[in-house]
Amino acid sequence: MSVVLAPGAENNGLASMLAELLRQNLESKPHKLRDFNAMNGRFAIVAEDAEVAMTLHFQSGTLTVHDGIVGFPDVTVRGSSDIIIA
Repeated sequence: MSVVLAPGAENNGLASMLAELLRQNLESKPHKLRDFNAMNGRFAIVAEDAEVAMTLHFQSGTLTVHDGIVGFPDVTVRGSSDIIIA
């Protein structure tokens, strides 16, 4: 299991926060690792109120969090930053 920030993503506060929350969640709930490791694809998240976007790229047990929308997302979620964090 690996959750990493792509270069430049550390400047996106929401991306950094979400990556850390995912790391903590997987560490405290190891039974979720099987699902995490099985995930493959790109998920874009757009926080409209904060005017930021990120891409979660799941591939072979690694999650890379990118600033902005990278590639062609399989799923895009839009909402307020409060809802996204919740």
